[in-house]
Amino acid sequence: MLGLIYAGHVEIDPIPLHRAAMELINMQLDTGEFPQQEIVGSFNSSLFFNYPNYRNLFQIWALGEFRHRLLAKKG
Repeated sequence: MLGLIYAGHVEIDPIPLHRAAMELINMQLDTGEFPQQEIVGSFNSSLFFNYPNYRNLFQIWALGEFRHRLLAKKG
């Protein structure tokens, strides 16, 4: 989603971005977090990292950037 936004897709065809935004919004839990999808890193295949805020970062960034670009387009 961020790739499409930064490629200027908001101005070309925002419909796929609207669909992606709705998918992210529907994935969001009641607590405001997003579900953990998978382990985000490993070391030597024996130690796995879990960054609790990492799973929320890109979704919130994408939704905020989309809203910002969409409002800039209307304004």
